[in-house]
Amino acid sequence: MPSLILHIGTAKTGTTSIQHFLSENREALASRGFFVPSFLGVGPNHRWLPLLAQDELTVDGFTRRQGLDLSPERLRERRAAMRMELQQTAATTDEATWIISSEQLQSRLKAVDLLRLHHLLEPLFSEIRVLVYLRQPLPTAISAWSTRIRSGRGTPTLPSPQSWETLCDHATTLRQWQQVFGHSKLVVRLFPPSQRSGGSLLEDFSACTGIGDLSGLALPSHANPALSFPAIKVLCQLQQLVGNGPAWRWKELVGFVERSLQAFPAYVPTVEERESFAAHYAASERWVCEEFFPERAHLWDHAALVVRQENDSRFQSCLSEEESALVAMLAELWRDRCAPRT
Repeated sequence: MPSLILHIGTAKTGTTSIQHFLSENREALASRGFFVPSFLGVGPNHRWLPLLAQDELTVDGFTRRQGLDLSPERLRERRAAMRMELQQTAATTDEATWIISSEQLQSRLKAVDLLRLHHLLEPLFSEIRVLVYLRQPLPTAISAWSTRIRSGRGTPTLPSPQSWETLCDHATTLRQWQQVFGHSKLVVRLFPPSQRSGGSLLEDFSACTGIGDLSGLALPSHANPALSFPAIKVLCQLQQLVGNGPAWRWKELVGFVERSLQAFPAYVPTVEERESFAAHYAASERWVCEEFFPERAHLWDHAALVVRQENDSRFQSCLSEEESALVAMLAELWRDRCAPRT
């Protein structure tokens, strides 16, 4: 019976890079005794596992984004077929250790879903270890804000600390997972790894999982870099002017704006934002530090976060009149480019 390493994110901690690393090195890792399933997701993210842990009839934005906008009966059939494939593959693989990675395991599953997940996995594996990376809330929120804007769901100002609790309340996440899988089975790491042990993220991940030396393995490039702040403002206004339209069209427009404005600075938070995020998540930070990092006086060095000077003109949230006119012109050109030709 194989063992399992369940990498649950969290999001914005290099999870996409880890997933590409696992996918691109599937054969090489098999020679080292690690099995990375290819059937649990389209692409490197094993999105099907959190779907299997949800209630049978759950149909929400997450399921629809996986191309599963199906009738409840058909969705139940798909889940049953995938569950059977998971069970059969676990019973027949030769590799000693499975690695499954999906940040939606952390962000989408509630306490009752974790019980279903454990009930599904526990009979298949001799041991289950849960690997999770934690990142300081404010940088996490800024990165997630950038991702929201890329998807056409963003706002021109950084949302409040309360908006990010699912992603940034690490104490709640760890309490829920340890209640189901056990405290001793959680492997909790800080992102970036220099916060704790030095080295790159993939070096840290390989050491935690037992993969070992990275020599001979493909190393993916950095994924999902942050948008520059001008790109954030421009995309927020373009979203209002052109709408999302077909997903591939919006993605194309995002790429154009991102490349055009990449030389400008990324968002730098204010002192007030640093203090409000630190205060909101202070109790969570203390609990995590006491439970998993008792050798540290504090989980994060808040003073080390770079903040901008008050009235820094580069970070005004509104476009100037001239900038707004240019964005409107770009929107007009884009609508004309995307219009059907007769």
